[in-house]
Amino acid sequence: ARLTGLHRFGFSPDGQAVGASYTNRQFLVWQLAAQPPYAMARASGLSAVGQPEGSRPLVVELPVGAEGATAVPGAKLFATDAGDGDLRFFDLDHGREMRKLKGPLRIREIVFSPDGTQFARIKGKDVKICDTVTGEIRGTLSASAAVQGAVWHPDGRQLVTWATERLLRLWNTETERLI
Repeated sequence: ARLTGLHRFGFSPDGQAVGASYTNRQFLVWQLAAQPPYAMARASGLSAVGQPEGSRPLVVELPVGAEGATAVPGAKLFATDAGDGDLRFFDLDHGREMRKLKGPLRIREIVFSPDGTQFARIKGKDVKICDTVTGEIRGTLSASAAVQGAVWHPDGRQLVTWATERLLRLWNTETERLI
């Protein structure tokens, strides 16, 4: 399969792998210790054929409706929402689905805390802070406009959000208040 439309990419939390998701539901994982530098550059077109087996990226077909995947810090997992309300967790080494948090979790984006114990679930003007294991909502941050993204502070207790009105907001996720 040829890759089309790079959607999102990034490092794993431990810096040992790079993942990339594409608009055709393909998700590639490169384990950096096993990759010669040329393999990563050439693999974007899956042209790594003929190279040693260890230099090929892991290719995972994401569920229908998935637009991307996010690494879970502290675990060899990545997670994706396929638009059906469920959050699916996949093994980073083999690409197998390991578990599922049942919805309703229909979301715009998920962002895991630095320790991987919680995630911010973005939908509309709300950001729900959820437990990674149970999916239980720990808190809700409500903005005045649609939230476009979020980034966790390294301490895992603060979150910066940005919204359509072009404002950044710094939140205390424990008190659910702006700082």
